[in-house]
Amino acid sequence: WQQRVPRVAVGGSQGGRGLSPQSEHFKTTSQRVARRYWWKNVKLLIILGLVGAIILILIILLATGTIPT
Repeated sequence: WQQRVPRVAVGGSQGGRGLSPQSEHFKTTSQRVARRYWWKNVKLLIILGLVGAIILILIILLATGTIPT
């Protein structure tokens, strides 16, 4: 185990250069998936914000008597 640690440390210090094709494919695929889920999260937050704003406006309008019950 101790003999493998320095080799891993030396191999990992390349800073991403010289990665294998599988590593490059994994990197680009994972970035694409992360971006897709980030956009899904943003869309969900926008929708929830709009629904919350509509509910808040309805509560305010009902409380002030603008909308008769």
